[in-house]
Amino acid sequence: MLVCFSFTSITMQMSLPALCAGLLILRMKLYYSHLFNRRILIIFGFICTAIHRLFVTTPVHIVYGMCMSFLLLEGSASSVAICLLLMACVLLNVTYISVYILLLLEEVMLSVTLNMMNRPTDFRIVLYHIFARYSFFALGNMNTLSTLNVSAAFTGVKNYFPIINGTLLLVHTFLGPATMWSWFYRALNKSQRMYALPIIVWLHVVPLLFYLTVVTYLRHHLFIWSVFAPKLFYLAVENTICLVLSMVVSYSVYP
Repeated sequence: MLVCFSFTSITMQMSLPALCAGLLILRMKLYYSHLFNRRILIIFGFICTAIHRLFVTTPVHIVYGMCMSFLLLEGSASSVAICLLLMACVLLNVTYISVYILLLLEEVMLSVTLNMMNRPTDFRIVLYHIFARYSFFALGNMNTLSTLNVSAAFTGVKNYFPIINGTLLLVHTFLGPATMWSWFYRALNKSQRMYALPIIVWLHVVPLLFYLTVVTYLRHHLFIWSVFAPKLFYLAVENTICLVLSMVVSYSVYP
């Protein structure tokens, strides 16, 4: 029974990164010949993530290096989506990788449905905004500081480096919303991205200002530090990440 359980665990650890790689290649249509180099890099990256999940060895540093290279060379929505999927295979456990794959499949069905219905960009933005908020909670996050998975900040890092550990923790916590917005931007051209940017800013800034007003009014409440302040912290950080991502990919020359 122990051998069977071990074999099942190894199979899952290997199959989930492979499934992510296959889904990414199909979703981005990377089977075309002129995208051969990117396809090879993605497959190599997911092989490294599979090795890391099995043996917890140095390939995770290769994955981090590949992600930095993708972002520095392009800074596009496609490169962000690739990096986030690689990071998900490294940082998430088996359960939440499965949930993450289901979220990607839901995004595919959502995109296909919107294309069939021929909905305007405004409708798509609002729907993806709701979906991004849903993905935050689907990956096990809550609006309390006690749910932060601090161990994710030390994945592949032996010592304490505030910038590196903080970045890994942010990626792990807000992986869902960042992924949904990156996939959303991939489907837009340059003019559509510039049109969507002020709407996305409005959708993020207005709720934050409203909640900031509420927190200010309830500053003497008994649960201000245990309930209201953590919610404000999560909302502010998520909005900042999504807005920075939106601005970067909006002005990027790459799709």
